[in-house]
Amino acid sequence: MTRVELTTGSGAVGVRMEGHAEQGAYGEDVVCGALSMLAYTMAQNLSRLEAQGKLSNTPILTMESGFVYLEAHAGKGHESELLHGLEVIRGGFQLLAESFPQAVELYEKEVI
Repeated sequence: MTRVELTTGSGAVGVRMEGHAEQGAYGEDVVCGALSMLAYTMAQNLSRLEAQGKLSNTPILTMESGFVYLEAHAGKGHESELLHGLEVIRGGFQLLAESFPQAVELYEKEVI
């Protein structure tokens, strides 16, 4: 089971994924591949925003087997761009959680 947690609030976004989908052999698990691609997409978006000077800090980009943690804080006036990236991958995570409830749990929280 993979637990995905999306966090928003105070001009920041976070993505935390833990666990394994266990829907196929290592290297052949399409659910794991889909989850990983969404995480890599968000990491690339955060790196792009940083390179454009649109973040107030260096993003945290931790990606390991069975664990992902991404966090970034928007620079002044760039909150909507940061949130847009999260909205894009949220749709993918929702689709996976609905299609493979035995493998993916999606949680969302807003912090102040």
